[in-house]
Amino acid sequence: MIIQILLPFWLYLDTIFKDIEIYNSLTYIPFEDLILKEEMLKINKNLEIKNTIADLTLSFFMNQTLPKQESLLLLSEEESARSFLLYFLAIQEIRKENFIKARSLLEESLKLNSDFDYAWNLLGYLQSNSNNFKEAEISFKKAVTLYPNHPIYRFNLSKTYFNLGKIQDALKEIDVSIRLKENYPEAYFLKGMILEEINKEEALKNYQIALEMGLDKDSFLIQFLNLAFQLNSTTLISQIIEKLQNKKKDIEILLLLLKIHLNYGEYNKAYQIFEEILLLPSGIYELNKEEIENQYEQLKILNCKQGMKLQNFFLKNQNRLEKYKMDFVKKILNFNCKIHINVKDPIVSPGR
Repeated sequence: MIIQILLPFWLYLDTIFKDIEIYNSLTYIPFEDLILKEEMLKINKNLEIKNTIADLTLSFFMNQTLPKQESLLLLSEEESARSFLLYFLAIQEIRKENFIKARSLLEESLKLNSDFDYAWNLLGYLQSNSNNFKEAEISFKKAVTLYPNHPIYRFNLSKTYFNLGKIQDALKEIDVSIRLKENYPEAYFLKGMILEEINKEEALKNYQIALEMGLDKDSFLIQFLNLAFQLNSTTLISQIIEKLQNKKKDIEILLLLLKIHLNYGEYNKAYQIFEEILLLPSGIYELNKEEIENQYEQLKILNCKQGMKLQNFFLKNQNRLEKYKMDFVKKILNFNCKIHINVKDPIVSPGR
């Protein structure tokens, strides 16, 4: 029994002793003599270049910080880093809105390194930005093939499919993107836009997830509010309007809010929005004049509900605002309000 226990241990010790003998018999050569100084410098240079590429890439994607000139100079010194150099130079040109130059740099980068997924993705972005969605599809597909588990590449390919009208392909890709990155509000926004074509209720649910994740871009809130209004979801309408309270409202938001407030009988709020629209710079108003004045049938109720305020506005601004604006206000004020018998709230005014 003792032998069975100790034998493995003795064998182990014997192995160690033999290793010690071999170790003691070796002749050691200093490390610096094993490798030429030129080779060591080359290794250090390659490591420095790789670290620079990693730092630049991380810095740009985390903070959108442009590469410094000294970093680009370092990359220019090494032929193997040229494709990366061209990629970062393309980013600089994009910031200057030199999209043609940026595209040429990316195409040159990809000639040097056809497996450069970042460059394929950025090229797809430029192609998509100029509405060349067929070209963008090829570039994003290439990026996805090279890096299948990148949620942004999947997102970009999905958006391109959506722009090409390939709804099922777009839905498939955005589902993969969400599986790869569950906390991706923009992906839920895009999925909602895709689903609006086939299932508005499901689209609304995806918009709600994006909102809960903190997405508050104007384009998203407008899309979400429009759909919530179409489906008469007052709970969501209320939530989105609350999100818009502290945001600077452009004409698209103002027109949508005007429509909603009029529809739900919030005439004081509707009047305030209408006044904001009338006071917009003439250029912005003129671009949207037809859409604004097409709402006359809904706006004429303001003469009945907010007539005094509207008359005061007309008198105060008739010499200050453009004639076509004041003519439109005058048209609303000339609407003849009919007398309506208001219904009674049985709780506020209980019957006997």
